[in-house]
Amino acid sequence: MKILFITPRLLYPPNRGDKVRPWNFAKALAQKHKLFLISLIQNEEERQYEAELRHVFEKVETVLLKPWQSYRNMLLRGFSSTPLQVHYFYSPEMQNKVDQFLLDEKVDVVYVFHLRMAHYVTKYVNVYKILDLTDAVSLFLKRRKDYAPFYLKPIFNREQARVLCYEREIVQYFEESWIISTID
Repeated sequence: MKILFITPRLLYPPNRGDKVRPWNFAKALAQKHKLFLISLIQNEEERQYEAELRHVFEKVETVLLKPWQSYRNMLLRGFSSTPLQVHYFYSPEMQNKVDQFLLDEKVDVVYVFHLRMAHYVTKYVNVYKILDLTDAVSLFLKRRKDYAPFYLKPIFNREQARVLCYEREIVQYFEESWIISTID
């Protein structure tokens, strides 16, 4: 099969949880399938890892989204009903890259890592889509807001409500949604 991975962070080096899980899936799948990767990066230095990724992925494409752009996205779109973290990872260039790739390349499966990247493929109905949520972000935010400073609690409350609605809605666009624990 041909499998396209879409990730919010470059998978290499696999030095944090949101890289380790998809990286290990990719290494296992690459033994029998053709894999492709489109990922956001936060700085140009990350491009040095593209060569290492090509041991697993046939094609690696990256889109630079600097942190200041992400914060600007949240400020400009923060009053919508969409979660802030979806805005944080929003990039028109990323959308164009995904669109062009899916137009040019016939893939069997699109694997999207994390809730915040799901919107890039919701309009596609002719490809099998898997959303790896890992965990329920709404539940994480619910727990996190209990320990937040009082002045951040309203932001956490609003974001948790947004994420809960978004999680329920977005999974409907995917043939499969993966989660780690039964609690989530």
